[in-house]
Formats: sequence, structure tokens, C-alpha cells
Amino acid sequence: RTDLINMYKSLWRPLESQTPAGLQGFFMGDLLYVGTPQKQGNTYVFTPNTVTYSVDAGSDLGKQIANSQAAVAVHTYKTGPQDSGKPFHAVEKLPKGSILFVGPKMKDTPKVDVPMDRLQQLDSTVKSNRNVIARLFNPMTLRSQKLSNLPALMKQFANAKVREGNFNNMAQQFIEWAPTKVTDAKAQRLTQHVKENARAVDLVFKLFNAIAVIKTQIVRSLDQQGSGITASIDGESGHEGYVAGGLKYVDRLRFSRSNFAKNLQ
Repeated sequence: RTDLINMYKSLWRPLESQTPAGLQGFFMGDLLYVGTPQKQGNTYVFTPNTVTYSVDAGSDLGKQIANSQAAVAVHTYKTGPQDSGKPFHAVEKLPKGSILFVGPKMKDTPKVDVPMDRLQQLDSTVKSNRNVIARLFNPMTLRSQKLSNLPALMKQFANAKVREGNFNNMAQQFIEWAPTKVTDAKAQRLTQHVKENARAVDLVFKLFNAIAVIKTQIVRSLDQQGSGITASIDGESGHEGYVAGGLKYVDRLRFSRSNFAKNLQ
């Protein structure tokens, strides 16, 4: 904790001096490093959390890193605490100083083959089964049976499967897993509701899997485009993810599993 406090102290004045005059609101970003990264050969290498980044020291970005005390990847502007925020790209307009601000925008517009036919198929599946799905998550039914946390349980289960890297037969495994996370009395109600809506539960997890596969395909396609920065996760090439239109695309099979594992250590 003392190290963390000292780090904040070292960054406070530089960040204060590089805050735009008259700023209303605040920026959000991710701290990439504190202290100029060490060079490995002719490459700056730093690992803020799960992803290891490598930057050619001779590149424009590499030269900026050499003259920096710390770096922040700025990605969002918020007018206040209650504002959901808007994507921020104009890092070049922020004051220069010992803190290097980098933006989220790719230098070149990437070419990605989005599988529209599969997306349309998913959309059609959701529309044709909306009543079945609606019954599973009906707010009045869940409240009356004191099962309002069912969506949260399904999300928790999905994250557990990400940690395992196993997405087989998720519906049946959820039926076995969920009752162990609640009281005995609630487990009976939960089991009954899930079994009565077994088709919807199976469908939701299949949709989850299908969407995850498409997102992974898009992320890995973007990884191959190149951006001047090389990234790897546990030795495997690839970035954490990408943001487009306010949505974040993360390779859950790679980054999320690795990130969960590190947070559990």
C-alpha cells in the first residue's frame, strides 16, 4: 500500500500540470507503466497487467516512451460521475509532459471480414425464440420466486467456464452448478425454474458461445492487422481487445482466462 501511495504522489503533479485548462469533467484511462520501461535489445517492453507490450525504441512512439515518466492509455471522457462516458480519441490535443498519453485509435483503418451471415442467423434465432427467452427472465416471475439474481448467476457461471476454458454442455452443467451457490430452499425453486425453462437456458448458453466465437474471430483478425505495437498474452501473440462504437471486443478464450487467473493469485 505504501508503494501505491508513493506512486500516486509521483504522478499527481505531472497529471495536474497536463490537465487541460478549464476542463469540465474528467478522462478515464489505463496506466501502462510508471518509470521508463527497460529496453530488451532495441525494444521497450512493459506488462501493465495481463498483456505484454513491445515497442521499437527507434519508432516515434518508442522515442516518446524514452522521454516519459509514465504512460496512460486514455479512452473515455466523462462530464461527471453519473455520466456513462464517451469514447475519447483526441489524445494529441492533451498537454505534453512527462506523462505520455496514448490513444485507442488504430493508425490504419483495419479490414475485417465480419461474418454477417452468422450474425443474421443469430438475430433470427433470438427473434424466433424471444418469447421462450422472455419467460426465463420474466422479472415478475423471478421476483415472485425470489430468483432475481438468475441473470447474475448465469454470468458468474459463464465467467467460471472462461476460467476453465471449457464451454461444453453448459446448460446441463449450469443446472448442476447453480444450486450449489444458493441456500437449500432457493436451490429447489431455482432448479424447478431452470428445468421448466430448460430450452431457454440451453439456447442462451448456445447464443453466448456463438457470439463469443464471432468476437474471437474479429479480435484475432484485428490482431493480424498490425498497429506498430506488438502484444502478447502468456507468450501468445495478440492484444487484450479492441473498442468500437462504445463496445469492447475481448478474446475471452485468451485474455479473460489469463486475467482471471492472475487476479486469483
